[in-house]
Amino acid sequence: YNQPPISLVISHQQDRSVCPVHLLLDYLQLRGPCAGPLFLHEAWQPVSRKAFPDLLALVFPHSGLPLGRYKSHSFRIGASSLAAEQGLSDTQIRLMAR
Repeated sequence: YNQPPISLVISHQQDRSVCPVHLLLDYLQLRGPCAGPLFLHEAWQPVSRKAFPDLLALVFPHSGLPLGRYKSHSFRIGASSLAAEQGLSDTQIRLMAR
């Protein structure tokens, strides 16, 4: 989209088992340094927008969080809210979603 990359800063939490920063770093270590989408299947294929809610429903029972309170759209809302808090413009936030 001919735009410079956007970085978001997320602070870590003390309890590593529920800290999104530590959990994401653990996932990235398993995923490896390959370029491309963040979420990949084991066969290195991108997780599609259509498949993401189904996969989310599979992992939520293991998280201890109530599935009824979270949907895949929650990730988009959360990322948009965080970006806005960090001063990104509406245009930058829309570009991130693409």
